[in-house]
Amino acid sequence: MNAEKSAFPVIPPMDKEGCCALGYPLPDDGMNLRDWFAGQAISGLAWRPTSVPSGINHHETAQAAYDFADAMMVVRQRPAVGKVTEG
Repeated sequence: MNAEKSAFPVIPPMDKEGCCALGYPLPDDGMNLRDWFAGQAISGLAWRPTSVPSGINHHETAQAAYDFADAMMVVRQRPAVGKVTEG
């Protein structure tokens, strides 16, 4: 599972010599894909609180979001099954 793969890397423009153009920040990897997936999961959990068992606290909800993210990272590595191809 490659949880460190960047979801939104920031790559500044380069000048003619291949160096970062002046005035731009250094390259930034942005958040990793696991964090992006967890953010997507927690927004769904927060929007529809009935999907979270009653009595669960914020820390447990955050953990559930990362559990979803981990599952998405695993499934993402599997070959596509039944994928429709154009043609």
